[in-house]
Amino acid sequence: MPGHTAVNLVNATITGTSGTGAGFRLESTDKSNVSLGNNTITGISKTGSGIQLIGNNITLSNGTLNGTTTSGNGSGVVLTGGSNYTLDGVSVTGTAADGSGIAVNGTLTVNNGTVVKGLATGGGNGVTVSGDLVTDSGDGISITGTAFSGDGVKVDGDTTLTNAMLNGSADSGNGVNIAGNLTTDSATQVSGHAASGTGVNLGAALTGASVKGSSDTGTGVQLADNAVVTEAVLNGTSASGDGVTFTGNVKMDDTSAAKLNASSTSGTGLKLADNANVSIQTITKVTQEKKDSDGNPVL
Repeated sequence: MPGHTAVNLVNATITGTSGTGAGFRLESTDKSNVSLGNNTITGISKTGSGIQLIGNNITLSNGTLNGTTTSGNGSGVVLTGGSNYTLDGVSVTGTAADGSGIAVNGTLTVNNGTVVKGLATGGGNGVTVSGDLVTDSGDGISITGTAFSGDGVKVDGDTTLTNAMLNGSADSGNGVNIAGNLTTDSATQVSGHAASGTGVNLGAALTGASVKGSSDTGTGVQLADNAVVTEAVLNGTSASGDGVTFTGNVKMDDTSAAKLNASSTSGTGLKLADNANVSIQTITKVTQEKKDSDGNPVL
């Protein structure tokens, strides 16, 4: 729908199909205004994207998006936010083969319990997230991704989340793979599980969040090379693998290090690989300004 200056669609049911293109595509420029309320939109593509919603001044309120790509590297649903891009109480479901079930990029406001669920049936990722997803009304976004050999949920690129829930699961891949710098608040929860892979893999900077990773035979939480952890709570468990593994150069603040929990039923709770180099940094916070008896600041 490029070129439309105003689109207002309410209580509609739309289904689009394509071979190599997008089943349903809407692109809005900075001069356009798109409002979609309580619609059911389904997009199906063989090798392209099931649904693409791209651009500025887009508001989706309630309703559902269902996107499917049956083969190839296309994504089930692509949400690319520019300015004034809002998802409000929307349910988004995407399925892909070797691409991402759902790909979320750019800057988006995600309000009132927006739910995102992605599935990759081949080697792709359930959900790939990159950008700023901020909540300013109601519950935050819930992101659930399921994959087989790919990542259940992959954070790719600098990403900001507030009041979010990330749940990823995989067979031989990572339940959650934090491959890009992730900044969150303390309300954000990250949970990843893998059968034989790693529950949560962290190879970038993580600020905030409560992280729980678990695996049956693999590693619960892996802190890989270039991981930097600040003000986060990490909990890694495994049945027969390692609860938490450090590999490469890893930096943690003292708060995160003190709250680290690692356990395994029959494996190793906390493991340091041969190439592990872990440094703990002390962060001092001033919670209240010191004053003398006359109320003057004490330097």
